[in-house]
Amino acid sequence: MESYLDTAPSSPAQSVEEMGDTDKPRPDSPMQQSSTLTDPSSSTQRAGDIVDNCTPLKEKLDKAREWILWQTINNEKAMYGPIGAFIEYVALIVQEKLISLADSSSDNDLGRRLVLPSTKFDYNFSDTDDTMRIGMGLARANIDYPFDDNCRRFSYYEMLAVLVIKLKGDEDGFKDAFKRLYMNAREMYQQQHNLRFAWGVTVCGRLVRVCHFGHDRAIFSCNMDVTTPEGRRSFIKVLVNWSFCEESQLGRDPTM
Repeated sequence: MESYLDTAPSSPAQSVEEMGDTDKPRPDSPMQQSSTLTDPSSSTQRAGDIVDNCTPLKEKLDKAREWILWQTINNEKAMYGPIGAFIEYVALIVQEKLISLADSSSDNDLGRRLVLPSTKFDYNFSDTDDTMRIGMGLARANIDYPFDDNCRRFSYYEMLAVLVIKLKGDEDGFKDAFKRLYMNAREMYQQQHNLRFAWGVTVCGRLVRVCHFGHDRAIFSCNMDVTTPEGRRSFIKVLVNWSFCEESQLGRDPTM
């Protein structure tokens, strides 16, 4: 699992994942001359003109800080909006990069998609008899997707991954989250018949873990603490990898 997290697909994702580490130039990257993704906990000035002059980005950034600063959240319901804003913040920056690369012929072997969260939280869906509710769904979207859609409610058939969110960041919280995530992954397998493996994410307080569900085992990443730069960088790296990797790395069998 950690090998996947540590291996970004080619250089387009790399300059985005650095979250504004401009002291590490990457001259071979087609994004090198574009704006870099900043650490969402930093000031808007560090984020640069791309945040200062873009209201949607600043709104997502401000909302995401409620989670990554971890100072005011005291119930699970209050976590959904900031976590969704964090993922959308990454998707907005990725969208700019993908559009700037749309005419490039050098990276046609890479997948190009947005990874978006549902805007409906803690819901069930009519296409399944699962009694376990979906905390938050992640799904693919085309690079020109309009972000003014506030009614995203993904079914298991559409999902790339399911997020299970718990307030408690201890081992008991993770065990509860894993049990629910296991049920969600089972439903993904039942609804997507060409699925070779499924992705899942647990968010327990400020700790994020990504899970790879195979047919006979589940492998988890180590904890990514979003209150630290290293933890945010690792989680952003996963989201960027999902945007740029080949379709087969997302779980579906492209031959079916």
